[in-house]
Amino acid sequence: MSYTALILAGGLSSRCRYPKALIEYNGMPIILRIIDELKNGGFKIYISIKRNAISSKPINNLIDSLKAYVSLIYDCYNDIYHPLVGIYSFSKIYDSYFITLACDMPLIGYKSCRYLLDIAFKNRVGAVIPIWPTGYIEPLYAVYNGDICRSVITEDMLKSNISMRGFIKKIEDTSKVIYVPVSRLFEIEARTDIFTNINKL
Repeated sequence: MSYTALILAGGLSSRCRYPKALIEYNGMPIILRIIDELKNGGFKIYISIKRNAISSKPINNLIDSLKAYVSLIYDCYNDIYHPLVGIYSFSKIYDSYFITLACDMPLIGYKSCRYLLDIAFKNRVGAVIPIWPTGYIEPLYAVYNGDICRSVITEDMLKSNISMRGFIKKIEDTSKVIYVPVSRLFEIEARTDIFTNINKL
């Protein structure tokens, strides 16, 4: 079984006016920390960016030196800023299971990523989503099936800015979704900070 990860880096980064993926955490751009962690887990890594966005150029330049480990995927909609654009664009070339990760989470753990993928492959479900005791979900640290994403996501969904929870409900209309308690992932990583994003650091 192969492990595949998609890092979403095609957002506006409007809050910080700088590509979130390149913000440094402990002396290293976040996206490099994510890549290093995934490399340690033996992942095949893809990064989704906008083809013409100014904010994508420094990311493109950085990744150019990592072509042996990382492949770039250009979003099929350059004027729609929604996480599903990257997921949909990737699903057009990838049919199987992949974990989707936001580019602003420097503390991800490869063991929990592999665990979520193992569940997906074993149960042949549409998605595997971490969930908190409150019911809050982590849709950008989650596993999706490329074939199902491609059949479920539409241009109208993207333009209407559908919520990620709404998207997952669409998956549930066609396939099973498994929700995994975040506490289980904390046990696997032996730490509780894997979902922390740059806004909280």
